[in-house]
Amino acid sequence: MVRRAEVRPLYRVPPEVITMNSVIALSTRDIRFVRVRLVYPADADKSEGRLSITSQAGMCLIGKKAGDRLRRNVLIEKIIYQPEANDDFHL
Repeated sequence: MVRRAEVRPLYRVPPEVITMNSVIALSTRDIRFVRVRLVYPADADKSEGRLSITSQAGMCLIGKKAGDRLRRNVLIEKIIYQPEANDDFHL
């Protein structure tokens, strides 16, 4: 369920916000860094690091920023790639 959303035109999405097809570096206590891409369910593949937006973790990531925590032990280290920041509106 969406509790809070801010709708913006694609060209006005801040580059520090996780959106669809963003590539994110996460860190945990057990694994230093994990790199994931937030994708639609049909493109999800855990072994390739493609995380579905409909997964619990995927829903937690959308709209977050670097420095935010998903859980106490999972930190969003960096947004490596965000389509809107790179004018990739065709994805």
